[in-house]
This record gives sequence, C-alpha cells and structure tokens, in this order.
Amino acid sequence: MAIGEALSDAFDSGLVQREEMFITSKVWCSEVDDVLSAIKRSLRYFLLMLIEAENILSSESFYSVKVTNTVHKLACLSLLTNVWQA
Repeated sequence: MAIGEALSDAFDSGLVQREEMFITSKVWCSEVDDVLSAIKRSLRYFLLMLIEAENILSSESFYSVKVTNTVHKLACLSLLTNVWQA
C-alpha cells in the first residue's frame, strides 16, 4: 500500500484526524531549479492538498562549498529564490 493510500485510509476510518498530523516531504538539491514541480509530486504521492513543511535535502559537500566570489553568491541567491517562489 502506498503512503497516500495509507494516509487516506487512516483519515477515512477515523484512526487519526488530518489536523493531528504534521506532514513533511523533501526536495533534493538537484530539484531546486523546479521546486514547485517537486512539491506537486509530493502532494500527488501523499494524496494531499497540503504539506506542512517541505525540506531541502543536500549532500554535506553542498553545504561546505565556500562562497568566495560574485558568481557563487548569485548562484546561492538563485537557489534560494527558486525555493521561496515555490
């Protein structure tokens, strides 16, 4: 059974109320150019209309990149802009 079906069954049977759940999903760093599509995919997977939080996951090496010049700064700003727009 897929997670979306399990959630639907739990909500429909009264086992748990949707309002009692805090559901999160993830966006991989490779998806930050199209965050909105990643969020929509998560919503379809969970069979939900709302996810309370979307986490951005990345490898440790992504975080250890030192921002040393304007090009790096613009790239980081672009990534953040894509995430917040979604």
